[in-house]
Amino acid sequence: MECRDEGVALFRILPLFEFRDGAENLIHSYKTGERASLAHYFAYKVSQLGILSDNTLGDFFFVPVPPRPEKIRTGKLDQVGALAKALGHFGFQCKRLLKRLPGGRQQKLLDRAERLKNASTSYALQTPGHISDRIVLLDDVCTTGATLGSCAKVLTEAGAKVLGAIVLAAD
Repeated sequence: MECRDEGVALFRILPLFEFRDGAENLIHSYKTGERASLAHYFAYKVSQLGILSDNTLGDFFFVPVPPRPEKIRTGKLDQVGALAKALGHFGFQCKRLLKRLPGGRQQKLLDRAERLKNASTSYALQTPGHISDRIVLLDDVCTTGATLGSCAKVLTEAGAKVLGAIVLAAD
């Protein structure tokens, strides 16, 4: 409920699963076990969402939340990027409009206040300029919404219309 009082740029987050029980194990296998093959399964689940399949949102692009630069440097799986690529097989368009700035800490290691502060300075546009697209953000797990709120703010300030976000799981 605290989020409603903070004036965040993002207000609609749709999770595929609650981050509990079997879903927690599945997400954990994807994220830390680097089971890239699960990207296609998750993309299928996203494609089955009614708001997407019946064109309720109209034309939009998915924008994946970018990983930490050191994750890519070390050759680890960019699970959100892999999901975005798999969504292409289901006819969805994705644009990598955001970049993660160096120096930020891992959100999972922080409390709520630290997450909000850390996320607020962690993202920027890949290429500065005006964006007139309608966008749905894409991420793996949402705990406080700090990452998604920060990304939505960057995109909104550039002129995009952020319709919401889809995440694999909400905790």
